[in-house]
Amino acid sequence: MCYADTTTETDNTVTAFCYCGWNDTGHATQESADAAAYAHQNAPDVIDAADDFTAATV
Repeated sequence: MCYADTTTETDNTVTAFCYCGWNDTGHATQESADAAAYAHQNAPDVIDAADDFTAATV
């Protein structure tokens, strides 16, 4: 599971980012960056489950 966060840039845009290397830049509002961070945090659960299934079937 990833833990995403946000930061406000010097140009007043907001960037969503994660320790895994993912980032999503240029959000006009904190709310849209928060939504992107939330979506990223929850997406790996589905991806990890698919990877576990693939590894189990090989």
